[in-house]
Amino acid sequence: MSIKKVKQITPGKARWKLNDRMWDSKSITAEPKVDGSRYLMHVGPEVSRFTSRHISKKTGEFTEKTDNVPHLRDYFTNEGVSDILQGCVFDGEIVRGGLLSKSSSVTEIMGSSPEKAVLLQQENSPVDYYVFDILYDRDNDVRCLSYETRRKILLDRLSGLADLKKHFDIIPTETQNKKQFYEDILEQGGEGVILKDTQAPYAKNWAKVKRSATYDVVIMGYEDPTEITKKSSGEESISHYAEKGWIGSIIFGQYFQGKLIEFGHTSGIDETLREELSVNGEKYIGKVMEIGCQERILKTGKFRHPKFIQFRPDKNPQDCVYRAGEC
Repeated sequence: MSIKKVKQITPGKARWKLNDRMWDSKSITAEPKVDGSRYLMHVGPEVSRFTSRHISKKTGEFTEKTDNVPHLRDYFTNEGVSDILQGCVFDGEIVRGGLLSKSSSVTEIMGSSPEKAVLLQQENSPVDYYVFDILYDRDNDVRCLSYETRRKILLDRLSGLADLKKHFDIIPTETQNKKQFYEDILEQGGEGVILKDTQAPYAKNWAKVKRSATYDVVIMGYEDPTEITKKSSGEESISHYAEKGWIGSIIFGQYFQGKLIEFGHTSGIDETLREELSVNGEKYIGKVMEIGCQERILKTGKFRHPKFIQFRPDKNPQDCVYRAGEC
């Protein structure tokens, strides 16, 4: 493998807020939101290298997992085009089992040693890499160009090379019927979409629109906040909530076979409510609140990314019942 230092690039994040006008705007496109592991693909003269969005404590650089995916590492070498694409950097997601599959097995593979990662893929199937953006076009930084222009470059470089049978493909997009596209993805078990401004540069004006659901749960207690926070400089200080003596999160549950069982906790509350619960928390224990979440995990009944919506004084706590397998 080439020992040339790989470009240190921070992958973009979706921070734009959704508004309903985006669904009908001709300047907005939609991509499936993939529940995989985010990696940049750096095409070199010999192999392609893969860096994550996490900084290694050991090296101070983005963690590299190139040898965990040898079939992707050597993809362009096998195709005989590495010289043509040398210096390209692509942004994408590593998944297993299809574009809309869940990420648990991918996390295990990419978090393992190269030897174990290869073995895990040999026992089942190799992971796939879905490309959705290009950051460098043969060493030319194109992140300042519009999404529309970058997409054209991406398709020009890869449309004749992508082959899902070989575990490498380009993420589809939809500009016309975005709302139906989103609903179709949810129907197929996917998470949602990323809406992107076609005239914006890389990582600007991206909005995440995910599957959501609401549940009534019973407040069981509270968790203390994180005591110490650490700045990027390494300096430690007491956390904002700990300094104020506020709670960290609400613990909640539902009744299962006649017993109140804990099913999660949420720190997704505003500061006014956090202060109220910190001062008068006892009076809320045993009360019902409504939470929103991305989804409920079928196997455990736990919730993904739960957030407080509102108190439900009209609801009876005993009616907050979990029925195994009904999510």
